[in-house]
Amino acid sequence: MKIIDVVPSMVQALDINRNELILVQLWGENRDKIMLDRFSIEIAKVGGIPFQMQYSREFLKEYFSTVSAYNLDFPPRYFEIFKPFTTIVDIMTYPPTPPDDFPKDKLPQYTMYMEQLFKTLGQTRTVQIKLPTPENAQAVGVEFKLFEEVIVNALNIDYQKLKHNCNVLLRLFKSAQTITIHTDYDRKLSFGIQGRRWIVDDCTTDMPGGEIYIAPVEESVYGEILIPEIKVETRIFNDVIMRFDRGKLVESSCPELMNYLESIPGGSDIFAEFGIGLNQGITEKLNYFPIDKKTFGLTHVSLGNNQKSGGIVTSSSRMDFLFTPFMMEVDREIIMEFGEFDQDLGLEIF
Repeated sequence: MKIIDVVPSMVQALDINRNELILVQLWGENRDKIMLDRFSIEIAKVGGIPFQMQYSREFLKEYFSTVSAYNLDFPPRYFEIFKPFTTIVDIMTYPPTPPDDFPKDKLPQYTMYMEQLFKTLGQTRTVQIKLPTPENAQAVGVEFKLFEEVIVNALNIDYQKLKHNCNVLLRLFKSAQTITIHTDYDRKLSFGIQGRRWIVDDCTTDMPGGEIYIAPVEESVYGEILIPEIKVETRIFNDVIMRFDRGKLVESSCPELMNYLESIPGGSDIFAEFGIGLNQGITEKLNYFPIDKKTFGLTHVSLGNNQKSGGIVTSSSRMDFLFTPFMMEVDREIIMEFGEFDQDLGLEIF
């Protein structure tokens, strides 16, 4: 299966309305324009009206290198052209960063342009699609062949069933008060979720997608949790126990973790987030958290900043931990055992 063959089902998942103005942006070179054209055609097939834009590293390097700084001052009316669009589809063949040989004397102008661009685009629904390219694999430190296989499989899924499964769990959690996670027979962690909003990643804003997550009420978090593997700076530690009291990490079997968090003031040791992965196309681990956390049945917890998740912690740091629950309860009702959801929930397995 090639990534270009998956584009029709990906576009179907975007919930595009008829006659909706869609800005389709390629972050890539001319060799990648086949993907820009394919997405544009598929968007038109479902009733959208696509407009194409390309951000090529090579072009931008030449543009900013050869144009005088005086003429690199983009007026406000330039950014007005982006405002009519109601959805932006970003096709990412590489991260939106300049190449290493970008002229250093023009970096201030480039940075100002990008800041103004992102500020304008940030007011519009944006779907970021990360393609399985060597550049993206290199950016996250993963061997390309594995990266390509995992990303293609993560994108080649039944999107309607993914949305269904997200909605099933949202209905379950809607009136819930407490979630309890058991990581083995001896350790459990409980936290309250009342008054906090679940955030849904059902591939309408991010691809690959497939998770729901929430910032629990911070002071409601009590108990212990066992994490199979954590990374503290460059070191890996296995089977780490963490104990929380009123949302604060007060003890750990890993002294290096406690020492590291103590070196970062401002809430780095506060429980921040809980999430559940729902993408059934991900069957291999990349050791890259933004993708691994979306694996069906995997859950994650986080420490530190959680403002984007609806929390109140403003820490400058963030640490994330993945694990498969031994058991999960919602208001004392068991919904998962031994890493598998209860069949009575109505989740669709595909």
